[in-house]
Amino acid sequence: MNEPVPLTAEANISMEYADRVVREYLHRNPSGWRPLEHKCLLKPEAVEKVTKGGIILADITAESEKFKTVRGTIIAVSPFAFSYVTDEEWAASGSAKPKAGDTVLYAKFAGMWIKGEDGEEYLLVNDQDLIAVR
Repeated sequence: MNEPVPLTAEANISMEYADRVVREYLHRNPSGWRPLEHKCLLKPEAVEKVTKGGIILADITAESEKFKTVRGTIIAVSPFAFSYVTDEEWAASGSAKPKAGDTVLYAKFAGMWIKGEDGEEYLLVNDQDLIAVR
């Protein structure tokens, strides 16, 4: 029977680091969803239920306005997202790859709405549907 090979000190440190990264990732991403391929998970900005003029919007109006939102916060980014541009090209452009926590503008009808484990609604979009980052 094959005996398991004992881990070296370097491998043990790598496993500890990987465990820490996963714990931190899950802590920051309460949705429970991890984007795959070239996807980003966004938390769209909340729709105001009262207009600037003080008019209270009906629930059905607020629900339809939700789909018109084009601004949100990145919750999670797939490791393959934005891989069509190298790090050197990002540096040369004067900006960095969008990352979790960044506020972004995205295409109006982009993505798919999903409900997270925390009960909140999120938007799963292609990385190329992001238009601008702040």
